[in-house]
Amino acid sequence: MELKQDNPANSKFLFDNVDGLLVGAEQVSLCSAQEFRHSVFLYFIARHMVAIHETLNGKLPFQVWNEYRNAIDHFMRYITDPENSRSQLDKMEGHLQRAVLDCCKLFCHRSAEWTENKIEQEGTDILRFVDNGDFFLQIAQLRETAAHEFVTAKTSDGDLGKHKDRDRAVLRAYLTPCFTYLRIRALFIDKRDAIEKAAQHILAIRETTSNEVRKQEASKLHLKSHLVGHAVWASIAAILTLLAAKYWPELSAHFSSH
Repeated sequence: MELKQDNPANSKFLFDNVDGLLVGAEQVSLCSAQEFRHSVFLYFIARHMVAIHETLNGKLPFQVWNEYRNAIDHFMRYITDPENSRSQLDKMEGHLQRAVLDCCKLFCHRSAEWTENKIEQEGTDILRFVDNGDFFLQIAQLRETAAHEFVTAKTSDGDLGKHKDRDRAVLRAYLTPCFTYLRIRALFIDKRDAIEKAAQHILAIRETTSNEVRKQEASKLHLKSHLVGHAVWASIAAILTLLAAKYWPELSAHFSSH
């Protein structure tokens, strides 16, 4: 089944925003039996976020795999215990929901670290040079937005399990900062060439400045040497003048007597 997505030609990732992912999950869930649609919906989102996390951060989200294991356990109980089938499906959906949330939490924490390290690695002086400072400002604003969205999401945890509509609201709350962090990643990808050019320009400025400093230091050293030499000879001349003034009359009289 072909999934719809926004601006696929310009997308760095399969989905550009939360709504695109939720619509994609909904489309796929419609291909399953009615009783499994919510489970398929949740698993589709979990699978997507796990793939993003593993690809970008190079980490296996073991907490998520544990939720998968528990979900499969309840699914096996569902097909072998018809009397408690609805209960087992509800528990399976609960574990799939936690799989999504756990992956979102891991992704946000890791992405916050990645962003901080990336800025330090590239250098703020270089990043501020890109797009006349607009790029660095945009990154700073997105970082602040993502951090605020993540805090907001964590405060919504208490609503889990009350109603499926509320569960979806919590789900959206956790996905929102994830996509904000993905925007930061996409910006760094988009501006890779500009960042490299800025780095080269800053390096050229530093080299020019360094050369000018070396020239100034050399000029100062030359002047200092000249002044020291002049002072030494002036001191010698002054000493000779004093000696001449003091002893010349006696020497002159001595030579005259002979």
